[in-house]
Amino acid sequence: MYKFLPLFLLLFVVPSNAQDKLKGSRNVKTEQYDLSTFHSIKVSGELEVGILKGNQPMVEIEADDNLHDYILTEVLDGVLVIKPVKEFQKAKRQELRITFTDSLKSITAEDEVEISGLQDIYSGDLSLQVKDKARAYFTIKARVFSLTQHDDSKSELNINSEKARFQINKSSQVEALVNSPAFEIDLYEKGSASIEGEIQELQVRADQSSKFDGENLSSSQAEVLAQGDCELKINVTETLRIHATGDSEIEIYNEPKIEILEFKGEASISKKEFSSGLFK
Repeated sequence: MYKFLPLFLLLFVVPSNAQDKLKGSRNVKTEQYDLSTFHSIKVSGELEVGILKGNQPMVEIEADDNLHDYILTEVLDGVLVIKPVKEFQKAKRQELRITFTDSLKSITAEDEVEISGLQDIYSGDLSLQVKDKARAYFTIKARVFSLTQHDDSKSELNINSEKARFQINKSSQVEALVNSPAFEIDLYEKGSASIEGEIQELQVRADQSSKFDGENLSSSQAEVLAQGDCELKINVTETLRIHATGDSEIEIYNEPKIEILEFKGEASISKKEFSSGLFK
């Protein structure tokens, strides 16, 4: 009797889980909902989300008509939280347009969200977090901008700021055009970044199997910490300070003065010529 119980439970649970998914009606309708003022956005699920600034905080939902009541939109302590309360299947559309009025402080995208700016986003200090398999596409002008990526997330960004900082984790990827006096980037595990632009001071810290392509990111001063078996491409015009250990590889573009502060293991440093750029 008892040895058949796990199989019975499995047969019972699987159909139950399948029934929990809400099937879209394929009949799309659009509704607008007013919101209280918010300074941050957090979105999860499989939603497509666009963001813009306007006179009234609101969210416009364009989705199958039977899904609207199952897309939670609420403002908690200044944070707009949007997520499906049930898992959807075969939905014809799940698109949202968020209108904010004040300067945003943070944006978080999780699960399989695709989030983008429908116009340039202007802010004071703004942080962007992209997790799971989420995708983010933004042009941002801020005083201080920070990006944190996890898992298999991807971002395409155009950043103008006084200071910018990226942290790229796991297998996440970012492609960006960055124009900022100061730019810092940390890369871990299999994180990868391809960055173009012009900056004055660059700081790169890379570990494990991460990759940084900064061939077309021109900087005046740079300091690089390369560990593990990371691969880095660095473009510096004046002074480059290097810490290289493990099996790391550093390719140098332009003709900076080089200060090698640490050089251990099988690390390698080489001079390279320019190739065509990502945004050219």
